[in-house]
Amino acid sequence: MPKKHDIEAYRQQYGFHENHGQTIEVAKRASLREKELRGVSYNKRDELWYARMCHNGKELHLGCFKTEADAVALLQLAEDFRRAFA
Repeated sequence: MPKKHDIEAYRQQYGFHENHGQTIEVAKRASLREKELRGVSYNKRDELWYARMCHNGKELHLGCFKTEADAVALLQLAEDFRRAFA
């Protein structure tokens, strides 16, 4: 059985606190951010953000961008366009 101070150190290190409601809120925010960024990824080597989406079972490359905001904006525009003409 682990000692109490070992468990507390583990909880602090990995973000689990006595008030686990905060941990749940952090997880919800992370989940919302993942949905926002689905189709956007960062390439460390090129230091660029890539925007991609799937349409009719095929992955479409939308472009490369220097900022995350530009990639997200184009992805949202492409999603709106797809919905409008689907």
